[in-house]
Amino acid sequence: MRIFVIASPLIQVPPPNYSGMEREAGILAKGLRLRGHEVTLYAKTGSTAPLDCHLVEYDDENDLPSIITSPDDFDAVLDFTHNKRLSMAYPDWKIANSFQVMSMNHTNGINPVFISHGQKAGKFPDAEGPVIYYGLDLDEYPLYTGRRDDYLLYLGQIIPEKRIEWACEVAIRTNRPLKAYGPWWTPPDYAKLLRRYESEYPHLISLNDSVGGQEKIELLQHAYALIHPPGAMGWCEAGAIVVLEAL
Repeated sequence: MRIFVIASPLIQVPPPNYSGMEREAGILAKGLRLRGHEVTLYAKTGSTAPLDCHLVEYDDENDLPSIITSPDDFDAVLDFTHNKRLSMAYPDWKIANSFQVMSMNHTNGINPVFISHGQKAGKFPDAEGPVIYYGLDLDEYPLYTGRRDDYLLYLGQIIPEKRIEWACEVAIRTNRPLKAYGPWWTPPDYAKLLRRYESEYPHLISLNDSVGGQEKIELLQHAYALIHPPGAMGWCEAGAIVVLEAL
């Protein structure tokens, strides 16, 4: 089959640090190519296509309907973007739309694919579409059997919904250091709250920017435990790739 895999144009493939949908798009493109399909990966400028997949670079999701103009060029499209501009422009095309987050514009809900039963049942109970879990390339995550350190680890967005302050409280109550890493996509008042934890408990709380590559793998390998409250304060985590990585 001739398959187009469309990654979000927000982060390069493979992602240098934090990423969800872009990482999954790259993994899927590689897996489909290994199965013998002809794969074209659409991804942010500067990306690298896995194996010998064809790469088309782009930087604005709104451009997709003008970049892909003929259904004769492919047998199927797998869309990992946020707003699904391609299926909005061409609703009759063979496009499967993967939804990664807990919100969805229902006008864009053409041929949806969900990444967890919690995501589907919690937010889109009336939507028709299968649940297909995220996966990882296990070759990138060698099993570590050595001695672990005593620190706790948080990996993910630094946003209120993720309740990083709960991870800080676990560190304080257990007297284990917490190392937190992620993009600071958060309002100033929440950032101020977290920085107060860090200033009051400098020997326990360490808050950092995104991390990736071998450094992230080693952090996961050596951590005492991953702290990840997926249902905090009514928040339902859609997919949680970091939990798969930790396992």
